[in-house]
Amino acid sequence: MANLVVIILGLALAAFFAGTETAFVSSLYRKSTGLVEWWRRRPERLLATTLVGTNIAVVTATSIATELAIKKWGPHAEAYITILISVIGLIFCEVIPKSAALRYAPVWTRKTAPVLYFFHIILFPVVEIINAFSGIVTR
Repeated sequence: MANLVVIILGLALAAFFAGTETAFVSSLYRKSTGLVEWWRRRPERLLATTLVGTNIAVVTATSIATELAIKKWGPHAEAYITILISVIGLIFCEVIPKSAALRYAPVWTRKTAPVLYFFHIILFPVVEIINAFSGIVTR
C-alpha cells in the first residue's frame, strides 16, 4: 500500500512540475509580483528546479512500479510496466497538466510559486550544480 502511495505521489509531483514549468515559461513576459516575479527573474533556476523535480518524481515512481511488477509477475513485467508508466506519464503527467497550465497560467503561477520555492530550497544544491554546469556549457 505504501508503495502505491509513493507511485501516485511521484506521478502527481511529475504533473505538478511539468504544469508549473509550462505556466511560468508562458508567463515570463507578463508583469507579476511576489514569488511569481522572483521566479520570472530567475528562469534558469525555474527550469532547473522543475526539471530536477520532474526527474526525481518520475524515476521514483517508475522504479517502485517496476519493482512491484517484477515481484508480482516476474521479470517479463518490466517491459509492460515501462510502457504503462510511459503512457500514464505522457497523458496525466505531461499533456493534461501542461494544457491546463497554459489555459490558466496566471492562476497556476500564483498558486504554485510558494510550493515550487519550497522544492527549490530542498533541491538547492543540485539546482546550483546544474546551473553552474549549464553556464559553463552555454558560454
